[in-house]
Formats: sequence, structure tokens, C-alpha cells
Amino acid sequence: MNVKAISCITVFANNFSVALGIGAIIAYISKNQKERNNI
Repeated sequence: MNVKAISCITVFANNFSVALGIGAIIAYISKNQKERNNI
């Protein structure tokens, strides 16, 4: 594999992990909002 392919995969992996983290935070916040509304 050449350097360009490796760097592309690294950038993609970083973006994917960031997206997963943001998705997890949004899911966590929305879950907390639903629980607050039930009170």
C-alpha cells in the first residue's frame, strides 16, 4: 500500500470514530431528555 492510501484510511477512521462519538453523545442526551419528560 502506498502512503496516500494509508493516509486516506487514517483520515476515514478518525472521521468515523468522531462521528460515532458524536452519535453516542446525541443518543445519551436525547435519552436523558426523555427521562426528564417522564417526571
